Amino acid sequence: MREIVIVRVAHLNRTTYVFKQHVPQLSAPEGLTDEECAALADWQKSKFFDTRERATLAYTDAMTAISPCRTMCSRHSSRISASRRIVELKRADRAL
Repeated sequence: MREIVIVRVAHLNRTTYVFKQHVPQLSAPEGLTDEECAALADWQKSKFFDTRERATLAYTDAMTAISPCRTMCSRHSSRISASRRIVELKRADRAL
């Protein structure tokens, strides 16, 4: 699942460097084919991903996209005094 998220974020952020570092060197050992990695660019229309993966990809898109919510979260996170607390909040969010 980790490589699916990394490759999807690489697509979203148009980071060719990250994509080339992970595909296929790191993605293939995790069971992802080159075709699946390419399909992550438009995963909603793909036949490759199961329900759990699609839920993870939707969450990834929401957390990666530049949106009013993300902008607001960034603004408020600066009010949290310790960066450790931000990490703890993100970990708690992942557990949900």
